[in-house]
Amino acid sequence: MGQQETFRPRLLCIRNQQIIRWFPLMPLYTFTISAGEDFSDTQDLPDDEAAWQQAVRTLKDAESALSSGKLSWSLVVEREECVCLRIDVGAHRKV
Repeated sequence: MGQQETFRPRLLCIRNQQIIRWFPLMPLYTFTISAGEDFSDTQDLPDDEAAWQQAVRTLKDAESALSSGKLSWSLVVEREECVCLRIDVGAHRKV
Protein backbone atom coordinates (compact mmCIF):
# COMPACT_ATOMS: atom_id res chain seq x y z
CA MET A 1 0.00 0.00 0.00
CA GLY A 2 3.00 2.25 -0.17
CA GLN A 3 3.08 2.96 3.57
CA GLN A 4 6.31 2.35 5.40
CA GLU A 5 5.92 0.43 8.65
CA THR A 6 7.04 2.52 11.61
CA PHE A 7 9.34 1.08 14.24
CA ARG A 8 7.52 -0.18 17.33
CA PRO A 9 9.52 -1.40 20.34
CA ARG A 10 8.61 -4.95 21.27
CA LEU A 11 9.33 -7.51 23.94
CA LEU A 12 10.39 -11.00 22.96
CA CYS A 13 8.82 -14.05 24.60
CA ILE A 14 11.24 -17.00 24.64
CA ARG A 15 10.50 -20.47 25.98
CA ASN A 16 13.01 -23.32 25.88
CA GLN A 17 15.31 -21.17 23.73
CA GLN A 18 12.63 -20.79 21.04
CA ILE A 19 10.97 -17.54 20.06
CA ILE A 20 7.30 -17.83 20.97
CA ARG A 21 6.01 -14.36 20.12
CA TRP A 22 6.89 -10.68 19.90
CA PHE A 23 4.79 -8.49 22.18
CA PRO A 24 4.47 -4.74 21.73
CA LEU A 25 5.32 -2.65 24.76
CA MET A 26 2.00 -0.86 24.32
CA PRO A 27 -0.95 -2.14 22.30
CA LEU A 28 -1.58 -0.56 18.92
CA TYR A 29 -5.11 0.88 18.66
CA THR A 30 -6.75 1.82 15.37
CA PHE A 31 -9.66 4.27 15.31
CA THR A 32 -11.85 4.11 12.20
CA ILE A 33 -14.80 6.40 11.53
CA SER A 34 -17.22 5.10 8.89
CA ALA A 35 -19.46 7.85 7.57
CA GLY A 36 -19.45 7.65 3.79
CA GLU A 37 -15.74 8.34 3.55
CA ASP A 38 -13.72 6.36 6.07
CA PHE A 39 -11.14 8.00 8.31
CA SER A 40 -8.54 5.98 10.22
CA ASP A 41 -5.88 6.80 12.81
CA THR A 42 -3.52 4.50 14.70
CA GLN A 43 -1.95 5.10 18.11
CA ASP A 44 0.07 3.26 20.74
CA LEU A 45 -1.90 3.48 23.98
CA PRO A 46 -1.34 1.81 27.37
CA ASP A 47 -4.76 0.13 27.74
CA ASP A 48 -8.44 -0.02 26.77
CA GLU A 49 -9.35 2.81 29.17
CA ALA A 50 -6.93 5.14 27.37
CA ALA A 51 -8.44 3.98 24.06
CA TRP A 52 -11.95 4.79 25.40
CA GLN A 53 -10.82 8.30 26.38
CA GLN A 54 -9.27 8.81 22.93
CA ALA A 55 -12.49 7.54 21.29
CA VAL A 56 -14.51 10.15 23.22
CA ARG A 57 -12.08 12.91 22.15
CA THR A 58 -12.35 11.67 18.56
CA LEU A 59 -16.16 11.85 18.72
CA LYS A 60 -16.01 15.39 20.07
CA ASP A 61 -13.72 16.37 17.18
CA ALA A 62 -15.96 14.60 14.65
CA GLU A 63 -19.19 16.31 15.74
CA SER A 64 -18.30 19.45 13.78
CA ALA A 65 -18.20 17.37 10.59
CA LEU A 66 -21.70 15.88 11.05
CA SER A 67 -24.25 16.83 8.44
CA SER A 68 -27.97 16.32 8.07
CA GLY A 69 -27.31 14.33 4.89
CA LYS A 70 -25.50 11.51 6.70
CA LEU A 71 -27.75 10.20 9.47
CA SER A 72 -25.66 7.31 10.74
CA TRP A 73 -21.99 6.56 11.25
CA SER A 74 -19.76 4.53 13.52
CA LEU A 75 -16.44 4.67 15.32
CA VAL A 76 -14.65 1.32 15.62
CA VAL A 77 -11.63 0.86 17.88
CA GLU A 78 -9.39 -2.13 17.26
CA ARG A 79 -6.62 -3.37 19.58
CA GLU A 80 -3.96 -5.20 17.60
CA GLU A 81 -6.55 -5.95 14.86
CA CYS A 82 -9.31 -7.15 17.25
CA VAL A 83 -12.38 -4.97 17.75
CA CYS A 84 -12.57 -3.86 21.38
CA LEU A 85 -15.08 -0.99 21.05
CA ARG A 86 -17.73 0.17 18.60
CA ILE A 87 -19.82 3.32 18.94
CA ASP A 88 -22.75 3.70 16.55
CA VAL A 89 -24.43 7.05 16.05
CA GLY A 90 -27.74 7.36 14.26
CA ALA A 91 -30.47 9.91 13.71
CA HIS A 92 -33.97 9.66 12.33
CA ARG A 93 -35.83 12.43 10.52
CA LYS A 94 -39.42 13.09 11.42
CA VAL A 95 -41.50 13.83 8.38
